[in-house]
Amino acid sequence: MAHKKHRAPRTPAAGSGRPANRTPPAGTVRAAKPQARPRKTRKGLIFGLAGAALLAGAIGVFLSTRPKPIPIRRDPRLNVILVTLDTTRADRLGCYGYTAGRTPNLDVLAEGGVRFSKAYSQVPLTLPSHTSIMTGEY
Repeated sequence: MAHKKHRAPRTPAAGSGRPANRTPPAGTVRAAKPQARPRKTRKGLIFGLAGAALLAGAIGVFLSTRPKPIPIRRDPRLNVILVTLDTTRADRLGCYGYTAGRTPNLDVLAEGGVRFSKAYSQVPLTLPSHTSIMTGEY
């Protein structure tokens, strides 16, 4: 028969519910000691004010060097209406031959103006496509 060593009984730590001589379980996070707040210095204030002044100056230079807008020439002969429709199929409009179509206003515009039978989009998304139409760039 093997002889067992005698151990002293463990006493639990006050209010913890675990023995006093055990290490905390893995993954236990201990509260960090509060760190002293850094002192505000005059140097930081000077650098902050200098940065704000530099930013304000850069914004002022940017706004003063922008190109002037081109004046719009008013001419009664210039009468362009660009109609773009998002997610509308041409074969469902009356001006393209659909007999059951209920688009009388578009039909009148197309009858008295220029109607395109083919169009190509630079990108299949509304905003970039309209940007391309209005700027002529792609």
